[in-house]
Amino acid sequence: MKEMTTTIAATLPESQRATFTTMMTKNLDMQALADLMRDGMVKTFTADELKAVGDFYSSPVGKSAMAKMGGYMANIMPRLTVEMQKAVALTQQQMEAK
Repeated sequence: MKEMTTTIAATLPESQRATFTTMMTKNLDMQALADLMRDGMVKTFTADELKAVGDFYSSPVGKSAMAKMGGYMANIMPRLTVEMQKAVALTQQQMEAK
């Protein structure tokens, strides 16, 4: 999350980056996120699958991939948001027409 916050902050004007990072660090409830992710994983994956995921994350390739995740998310998020907004608007129009 720290890496993702830093990467997202880099997309903002330089004068806003430090404030954004400070506020996100303060406002993001890391324990709530950890609980949410753990509970979701336990409900979704088998013990063998969780072990495989753990093995991946602790491997050199997994660590390298995860180190790039913040940049990946920061790169796609603006376009993803636009596409989601377009789909929501179109869906609302179609629902209203019925």
